[in-house]
Amino acid sequence: MTMQRVLIGGQLVRIDDITGKVSADIEDAISATISGTVDTENVAGATGSASPVKRVPVAAASDAAAGNVLIGAVAGKSIRVLGVMLIAAGDVDAIFYTAPANTGVALSGVISIAEGAGFVCNPPAAFAAAWLATESGEALTLHLSAAVVVSGFLTYIEVDA
Repeated sequence: MTMQRVLIGGQLVRIDDITGKVSADIEDAISATISGTVDTENVAGATGSASPVKRVPVAAASDAAAGNVLIGAVAGKSIRVLGVMLIAAGDVDAIFYTAPANTGVALSGVISIAEGAGFVCNPPAAFAAAWLATESGEALTLHLSAAVVVSGFLTYIEVDA
């Protein structure tokens, strides 16, 4: 089994490269795993079916006006981000957008990340609300204030819009 390991805030986070399962030993060895299929009754704003939970690596480094495409657009689907882990190689400000950053709608405020630091947004307990949600048929992009490498991963679902 191929697995990535990342230390975040003193906690070891593991990502299975084959299944996309994310797990972490939290405090007193309580194990949490993210996987499976999401019931749309538990997803805020969902009107149709949802996909299985997916994971995508993030490797953004461009300060282009259009931003870095993290998850490509899917016709008729909204992308709902359930978990985020990002680390920056240098000081940078980041903003998530639906569609290209220079024409899309901001989904977050400015997130200032210091060199060698990052952040984690854990998945909600019942997927009742996503951290970020794109408009139907639009990509999720990340705009960076400088050409700094930002890496990590996102877990998400696609929901019929």
